[in-house]
Order: sequence, then C-alpha cells, then structure tokens
Amino acid sequence: MLGNMAWWEWDVETGIVDYDERKATMIGYTAKEFPKEIYAICSYIHSDDYNATMESMRNYLEGKSQEWNSLYRIRRKDGTYAWYYDRGIIIERTSDGKPKRLMGTVIDFSRIRDLETELVKRQELLETILDKIPVAATMVSSDGHITYANEKAEELFGITKEEIERRTYNDSQWKITDLQGNPLNAEDLPFALVKKNLKSIRDFQHYIEIPGKIKKLLHIDGTPIIAANGSFEGAIFVIRTDAEE
Repeated sequence: MLGNMAWWEWDVETGIVDYDERKATMIGYTAKEFPKEIYAICSYIHSDDYNATMESMRNYLEGKSQEWNSLYRIRRKDGTYAWYYDRGIIIERTSDGKPKRLMGTVIDFSRIRDLETELVKRQELLETILDKIPVAATMVSSDGHITYANEKAEELFGITKEEIERRTYNDSQWKITDLQGNPLNAEDLPFALVKKNLKSIRDFQHYIEIPGKIKKLLHIDGTPIIAANGSFEGAIFVIRTDAEE
C-alpha cells in the first residue's frame, strides 16, 4: 500500500504544498516536474471533478464541514487519469483562528475504482442474461440483500421487482416453510447454504406464501459468485414452482 500512498503538507498563507515524492511518481511525474503551488496542483484535476473538489475544500477551510476528504481524478503524465483519494486536517491556525497549515495523505484509488467498474459491468451482463431466461431468477449480495429480480420473479412472487429488491433472502414476509410445513431457519435456506459451502445447490425445495394466501412449492437452483481472490460476492438463483391452494 505504501507505494500507492503519499503524505502532503500545505502552507495556506504561501500556497505551497510540500509532499512525499510519491504524490508525483504515482502518476508518472518526477518530483521536479510536478508543481508545489496549490492551484497549479489542482489544475491537474479532471474538469468534471474540479468544482466539487474545490467546493469541498472551501467548505472545510471555512468551517462548514468537519473534515476534508475527496475522491477525484488527476491527470497522469501520459494523459490518462488516476483516481486519488485525498484526506487532510488543519494542524495549525493563525492568531485569529484561520487555517494556517494542513497535513494529509493521498492514495491512488485507481485499482479499486477499476474493480468497482468491472463489478458493475459484470452485474449488468448477468442481469441482461437473466432478463432473457424463461424462469424466475434473482441475485443476492454477500450480505443477503436481493439486488436483482427478473420479470418472471415478479410473476412468481406476485409482487413488483422493486418490492422484491427491498427484501433480504430471509425476510419474514416470505413466510417460508419446509415440506412438512415447519418454519425454516435462516441458516438452512438456499442462500445461507451456498454462502457457507461456496458450492452450487440443485432443486432445493421449500414453500412460500404469496399475496392471496397462495402457497407455492419452490424448486431452487443456486450458484455462488466468487471473486478472483476467492471471496464470496453473492449468489444467483433460478426458481421454478408448483402451486398449492
């Protein structure tokens, strides 16, 4: 992490920023090439992020906010942009209470932002695929919240996609019971089993009660979503049903 982090110290009165050379080298410059005057440094911020970043800093200096931290794009030497997470605090004030010196750190956040973008694209691709399949399908996040439901899921559960996506896998509104009519514990439900074992399940069966007090027998197939580092990101479920009045 140290290679992606640098300290800085800003003298507000002179406008000069002293910094660890990594603040410059992280984005392809030498310390001699990169400016030390605050507004010259800020000129490297992406135009789409500039105003919000400057406003955030002003608000902190004027006491309108309790902390300074901002995520913005900054221009690399090759013309591309890196994501910097910048955070600092006032460490000295003038005799009349105005900020005199600030100290903080900047972290190259680019890899994390790239991963976030990659995850969003993968999510969108999965949703596009699940939209097309002829049976109900849902996606559940690693913490158990339902993040996606297709139209067939709306038809199966008798509620809107928005209502489904406000629930967790073990929400009491599902009124889930086993094949003998007994309530199922959360740890025995398909999502919990997929998360615990990091393996797919096939034809897991339980009942739910949908609006109108119709009882439906669900046949559930589930598959874990595993990140490149082996961590559990969530699960996809395909659901078929038998209905019983």
